Amino acid sequence: MKEIDVIQALVAAVAAALRVPSQPEPQLVANLVWHITQEANRVRDLRAAGVFVHGQPHITCDNFPDKAPASVEIGDLLLLRSQQKAKGTLTNKRGLLLQAKKTDHIPTQPDNRNQHHIYAHWPQFTYRRHMKDLNGETRFVEGVDLFDASQYLLLGDSTLQATAPVPPFWHVWPFPEFGPAFTAHPSLPSLTHHQCFIQTLVAFILGDGGKSYDDPPRAGDIGWSQVIHDLITVTGKQASLYVQKASKSAHDGRLCFLTGDFRTDGTIAMQLANAGTSPSNDVLESGEPPDIPESTESIPDSAGGISIVEFIVGEGENA
Repeated sequence: MKEIDVIQALVAAVAAALRVPSQPEPQLVANLVWHITQEANRVRDLRAAGVFVHGQPHITCDNFPDKAPASVEIGDLLLLRSQQKAKGTLTNKRGLLLQAKKTDHIPTQPDNRNQHHIYAHWPQFTYRRHMKDLNGETRFVEGVDLFDASQYLLLGDSTLQATAPVPPFWHVWPFPEFGPAFTAHPSLPSLTHHQCFIQTLVAFILGDGGKSYDDPPRAGDIGWSQVIHDLITVTGKQASLYVQKASKSAHDGRLCFLTGDFRTDGTIAMQLANAGTSPSNDVLESGEPPDIPESTESIPDSAGGISIVEFIVGEGENA
């Protein structure tokens, strides 16, 4: 796997996903899941699979700075990365949670102080909605690398105004008519440490990004590894349920879709298999991502999951 091939694939993916930056945030996230997965699978020694679920898990804590909202999304998109070693063993597992936010300027101030509080401090929290049997369970994420674990994903448009320094990659961005995308740390009063989303993705795929996790988590763990396990498990069950209710030609794309290269040694594929679905028979292979409604009001509190893109780097590459 060559780094330049990864960069070229992701440039094409992000440009395609954001070619209509006026689309609502859920649709842009769906576009990213779809196109990143499709383009990543064109790179030698790299596999990618994606799940889009509409109805992100909500969490709450005892020390939110504001009384409302009482709960916030834990994130919009979860990136997973692992290294495939001999006999299919997966190692160097890393995860990155992204909270998407549309903006027309940089620097950007958080518009939801409770959401920002989670990513900035990671207090002890409780699952509130869209986590099925895990609603009411408590988790506590800690460590020195929390800003590597959770960041903002800033989705701009072609008129984005930047009065703070932005990553130099955008100086050679070949698609000025499309919306740019950056990641940023949850600092105050404005978000900082902006990085081109493509640069974040490349570093993550090469094993230099996100926060490592154990799979399965150790007994009694209520931290990062357990949170990743929670999100993957709930998403797998919900995706399986949606797929089982849909025919191969009539997926309920408003709520869920699967896309990419699913094999039995992939984390997402394993979770779907455990939930009773064979991804190889139900993956959307081509075309465009379905139209996603902006509202989640019709989704039951017990249903949901988090959108996931999983990358698996082939044996012997970037170990």
